[in-house]
Amino acid sequence: MFKENHELFCLAGLWSVYKNKNNEKKYLHTVITTKSDRKLHNIHQRMPLLYNNELKDWLNISILFNNLNLINANSNLKFYPVSTAVNSIQNNSTRCITESYVNIQDSLF
Repeated sequence: MFKENHELFCLAGLWSVYKNKNNEKKYLHTVITTKSDRKLHNIHQRMPLLYNNELKDWLNISILFNNLNLINANSNLKFYPVSTAVNSIQNNSTRCITESYVNIQDSLF
């Protein structure tokens, strides 16, 4: 998934830091999701919640919950199929993001 103009976009999320029993810092994070739009529903029922261009407002705690403007999932997002190589953390190459053309077998029934 990417913006039509290939600009970066930010995902909504939460993070925290804690110390484990060995007194080592551990960083935790999660991406906040929402119901996917019509275009993405065939890929997954959920999609990341995306920030609009006013990211600085999200980082200002005094206005965090006022007028939360999220980017419309339909606005300028594009996507295409990629190789199944993306399913393994062992793969770390452009092959994981290169468009892949998959032949979909027709149903016999």
